[in-house]
Amino acid sequence: MYANLFLIAGVEAMSPNVRVKFIFIIYCFQSLGNLLTGLLAYLIRDWVTLQLYLFVPMVLTITYFL
Repeated sequence: MYANLFLIAGVEAMSPNVRVKFIFIIYCFQSLGNLLTGLLAYLIRDWVTLQLYLFVPMVLTITYFL
């Protein structure tokens, strides 16, 4: 939900000729994240370990920026 708000706010603040590039870059990173999540789920069969692999980097990133 917050990612969509960021995208809308970012698109509204830019000039029309830059919007297409911005949206393209955002959706490329989103697609790469989805591919990486699927790859990790394929390689790590235990769901508890998979949740830790996905959750710990996010918590470390958030605590770093707070």
